[in-house]
Amino acid sequence: MTSRFASNLAFAGTVLAASFASALMAGGVRAETYPTEIRDFAGTRSRAEVQAEVTGDRSLQAASNELSTQGQVQPMQSGYTRAEARAGYIASRDEVRALNGEDSGSAWMAHAPMSHRATQMAAAQQQ
Repeated sequence: MTSRFASNLAFAGTVLAASFASALMAGGVRAETYPTEIRDFAGTRSRAEVQAEVTGDRSLQAASNELSTQGQVQPMQSGYTRAEARAGYIASRDEVRALNGEDSGSAWMAHAPMSHRATQMAAAQQQ
């Protein structure tokens, strides 16, 4: 087989598969309509009877409200104050501005003083 014949055969197979798939998808599917069981449902009680039952039963009211099914929210406790957060932001403002710059902070990192961090190693006990 020549490569041109194989290419034409592959193209024809692809077109045939796409046509077959589109024919399968073009069936009578109507996702936007409800099933007939839901559409033709007729309740036996009036709206007032249902409302009276819901207002009378506290568990039905609680189930309708998501927040009522959760426990009481405990206030958060933190030792980090607003003043500490503000002071930390002001102290690192230049670094943040440089890192958000046009060069993504590469010039600032090249000229920023390197901080010396002590390396800590854990030694295994020898017996």
